[in-house]
Amino acid sequence: MFRFVRSAPLALVAATALFTALQVACGGDDDAAVTDGALYYGGEPAETCTPVRRDRVWAPPQRLHQQVCTAQQIDAVLQGDWLQLDGEEGRACLQCAYSDATDRSWGAFINGRGGDTVVNRGGCIAQLTGDFSSRGCGAAVQKSDHCVDDACAACDRTESAACSVLAESICADARAAASCADDVTRPGAAAETCANDGEDALRRYLNLFCGP
Repeated sequence: MFRFVRSAPLALVAATALFTALQVACGGDDDAAVTDGALYYGGEPAETCTPVRRDRVWAPPQRLHQQVCTAQQIDAVLQGDWLQLDGEEGRACLQCAYSDATDRSWGAFINGRGGDTVVNRGGCIAQLTGDFSSRGCGAAVQKSDHCVDDACAACDRTESAACSVLAESICADARAAASCADDVTRPGAAAETCANDGEDALRRYLNLFCGP
């Protein structure tokens, strides 16, 4: 799952509640360390938060090609140039670009736990394969991509790193089910655009969901 963080002056978009989850994740302090599998912070051991499997309800993708982001606005999103996205048209572009994890349908990117933002790989696959069902490959990918975060949703910042390691074991079956993405995103396949490969993927997702 491709994660990225965009640093932004959120006061510029404070009127839009969607972006409250865009806060940049706080970096680890110098005195934070992992010892014997337990995360210690500020010199005191943090209790390890136990992961709990929580399979989220399938959040289908928003429609493609919403035509609310110009090429210049897409550049501004990718560069974190929020001043260029002020005003009604800029907010419309941002609302297409970013969805909150609690939204009923998702756009290009999803604001995750702790300030991370992830591409909507499952939604992209569902759109381009035409399978919007909760049993389709897109839904399986979505479940896999968010399994660890969902399993550790109750953990605070000092516990999340250790929890994420433990959660991988309970997410193994979700990872296996999501292997369907390998076939549908290979070069020449229906969902090739959804391939999850770095900065170019961000532009492809924005163009697909929010561009012409």
